[in-house]
Amino acid sequence: MVGQLLPHPLPVRGCGFCRPAPSCLPAFEQRINELRADRERATAMDAADFVVTVLTAQITAFVVFFSRCSACLHQCACCLYYVSMLTSRQFRSVLGNFPSGIAAITSLDAEGRAVGMAVSSFTSVSLDPPLVAFLPGKASATFPAIARRGTFCANVLAAGQEDVCRALAVSGGDKFANLSWQPGPHGNPVLEGVVAWIDCTIEAVHDAGDHHIVIGRVDDLAADATADPLLFFRSQYHQLAAA
Repeated sequence: MVGQLLPHPLPVRGCGFCRPAPSCLPAFEQRINELRADRERATAMDAADFVVTVLTAQITAFVVFFSRCSACLHQCACCLYYVSMLTSRQFRSVLGNFPSGIAAITSLDAEGRAVGMAVSSFTSVSLDPPLVAFLPGKASATFPAIARRGTFCANVLAAGQEDVCRALAVSGGDKFANLSWQPGPHGNPVLEGVVAWIDCTIEAVHDAGDHHIVIGRVDDLAADATADPLLFFRSQYHQLAAA
């Protein structure tokens, strides 16, 4: 595991994990605390799920490496290499090379108020029956309301709708105050100007680590063939290049 991630083989004995040298411990502990603080801020803002996922994965890796074994099996330089390898910037930089669209998952809460969250983890699952999925974080403050409703609408955001993403990332208040929408077949918000909308009934919710895999059965859908999608790539919004 750890030995395979490092630049050269480690002398393995005992539990098979290496522990940072004493001089490395403050750096490891500080990094863990920084990542936890970043995750708390991201969760409070109901940030896009992939941001929270990346931070959680880094925290887990650091905690395991920090606490697994009492024997120091390698020199300090090896530990510092591991610290630098799992920095937030590098991790996001690598994963950010996978481009994705952005979907606004909308629904209504128990009082009939519009709720929503922006995700990059929306995907088709099956043609027969027609199924789609999205992956909200378990720490999301929005998903419980969607789950209770039992239906949702996935709005595929169009180029130029960065403001919709920002509105849905705000914690507290009315996220839809400055957004134009109309009720879909289930009453869930269909946002104005989107590339496509897919109205669904929740078919199943599966556990997946610190996330849920939400399977939706498609009940109705439509698309605007003239609109281009909003893309997220290398931590920035993008549009399709003209042919």
